[in-house]
Amino acid sequence: MQRRSNRSVAVLAVGVLTVAGLHGTAWAGDTAHWPRFRGPNGSGVATASGFPVLWKEEHYLWKVTLPGVGHSSPIVWGRRVFITSAVDGGGKRLVLCYNADTGELRWSRVLPLPPGPRHRKNSHATATPATDGKRVFVSFSSASDYVLAAYSMDGELLWKRDLGPFVGQHGSGTSPIVYGGMVVLANHQDGESFVVAYDAATGAERWKLPRPGGEQMASYSTPVVLNRPGKPDLLVFLCRSRGLYAVDPNSGEEVWYTGPFPFRTVASPVVAGTVVVGTSGSGGQGKYLAVYDGASQGALSEADALWTRTRQIPYVPTPVVYNGLLFLWNDQGVVSCVEPRTGRRYWIARVTGADGRPAVYSSSPIVVNGYIYCPSERGDVAVLRASQEYELVGHCPLGEDVYATPAVARGRMYIRTTRSLICVGSLATVGKR
Repeated sequence: MQRRSNRSVAVLAVGVLTVAGLHGTAWAGDTAHWPRFRGPNGSGVATASGFPVLWKEEHYLWKVTLPGVGHSSPIVWGRRVFITSAVDGGGKRLVLCYNADTGELRWSRVLPLPPGPRHRKNSHATATPATDGKRVFVSFSSASDYVLAAYSMDGELLWKRDLGPFVGQHGSGTSPIVYGGMVVLANHQDGESFVVAYDAATGAERWKLPRPGGEQMASYSTPVVLNRPGKPDLLVFLCRSRGLYAVDPNSGEEVWYTGPFPFRTVASPVVAGTVVVGTSGSGGQGKYLAVYDGASQGALSEADALWTRTRQIPYVPTPVVYNGLLFLWNDQGVVSCVEPRTGRRYWIARVTGADGRPAVYSSSPIVVNGYIYCPSERGDVAVLRASQEYELVGHCPLGEDVYATPAVARGRMYIRTTRSLICVGSLATVGKR
């Protein structure tokens, strides 16, 4: 059952009246959609006109209580927010659609799967949905089933595919992506592993690429698209058994690969121009980072890396690139700003919680209007300036634990806590299309 405070309803009503007499679109040029994990192409970068740099509860446009438990991030398309959750110990997986303006529940669907244990930093609904604006795609796993399903924007089940069992002590966490009329899902696990692409409209298999599996080979990273000037795009994946590797999205053939990474891969790969960054780690710490030129071909090795690093790097949080700078935010709050191609470090600092105590981060940082936002597990959203000089702007405490990554669209930020979905923004964005 969703809950909204009277204060939120009143604020929303005032906001709608405020903008009713305005002309033009207040958020022109803003990120209009956030269709997958970390937004357009997984970049984690957004613009949002009128968005407050620091905010308090008075900036909540709405807040609803979510059913069940999940660590998936919200996605946004127009006036729809999609998110997943799970109840009954994972026995029922939920697909939820909320009104982006009001927080009202549009629809809810249930996918039954066998319950089972999960690592405390994972859940039965960790994979973030993806959408092409016509359909929304979700994935869930159990020990016996790994399911990818497509729903219409109004909640009709269009098709469902079962990829077989998922073998891995922590469960799955990789999110699907949409590219070229296909939905692509990376199935890197301790059992049979592969990457598969389905036709987004029909669910027909387009191609399937076998991958090395085996003990401790489960991966939790989500692929990105590498745009190459004058050449076709590539899909870039990251897993322990193969390292960073690029695939032709049309044929499903591998174009280049780096060779195995030494530890588990959780964070997703990121691109900076044609530079590709991958990280791996274990025990809650990042232990290896490697950067390669995405224009490579064939079999590579560590000797072909542009640079590598083994300390003060992320394990769970995915890095973010902004204005030619690579920001590495690790699980213990050590943040560094480096030049992507050379590894030259501009600054490094430790970010604590709002109370000054050490903080742990499982969310990935995003950039909005030139500021980096990253929630700690305790729910303190740290805000830094995304520049060559370190500046901690402040904190925005949420009062609830956070493992998901925020979404930004239409001038608003949507944050999933362990209990709630919160919409933050300026009143001037309320009611805008």
